[in-house]
Amino acid sequence: MFNKIIDKIKGAGVLSLSLEEASKKASTSMGCYKLYLDGVKYVGRAENGLRKEFDRLYNLKGRTLAEKEIKANRDKISVSFVILPTKEKCREIEMKWINQLKPEWNKLKM
Repeated sequence: MFNKIIDKIKGAGVLSLSLEEASKKASTSMGCYKLYLDGVKYVGRAENGLRKEFDRLYNLKGRTLAEKEIKANRDKISVSFVILPTKEKCREIEMKWINQLKPEWNKLKM
């Protein structure tokens, strides 16, 4: 029972997850997320669902510099996210976090 409660909390983005775990357990709702590797490295939005986006990130081909960084570190990356009600809110929060946190990999372009 305790494990089910923890899984629900993780799926809602309350706790941080590994990128691999997020690709399987995160919410399917839209939202914004942060990728961590010794601090926030990347901020993004998932308008088509967080789990779908984490699955995409975990299985990247590594075409751009940012994608290469994510691919090379995918098993060391942890994620946190927030569920949001609209695409507009996703764009707003993503830009707010990028401006506040200035994540290194966001500068490399996806």
